[in-house]
Amino acid sequence: MWKMSAHNMLVSKYRHSDSVDAFADLVEKLVEDVCIAFSRNVAARGYANRMEEQVTLANSEAKSAENTEKKAADKAKVAKEKLKDAENRASEAEDAPRKAEEVRRKADNDLATAQSKHSRFLQVAMPTALDEARQQAVEEYL
Repeated sequence: MWKMSAHNMLVSKYRHSDSVDAFADLVEKLVEDVCIAFSRNVAARGYANRMEEQVTLANSEAKSAENTEKKAADKAKVAKEKLKDAENRASEAEDAPRKAEEVRRKADNDLATAQSKHSRFLQVAMPTALDEARQQAVEEYL
């Protein structure tokens, strides 16, 4: 944009005045405009570089935050699994007395059955076995 205005200024001043001083003033003004435009360009590039650094830093911080969030989510998942395991163990612990009672009853029943069989053995089989053993001993003795 400054090129067009400087060009227009140069053409209009040179056309109206044939003097060298006017042309020199015009060139001096043009050089000033070019210097100002150049310094603005340098400042704009510096600003753009700073903004690019800010964007890079913001992206880096966002990625770091994303990684932190992911780690927190993973930790929460592990904690949830541990909680579920603890709840299962607590449920099993609540069932333990009932299961122990069932095992005790079964053991009592097995013991009663064994005692009954032993008692029957002592009442029926033992005397028969003793009689047979006595009979055999008597036969061998005779």
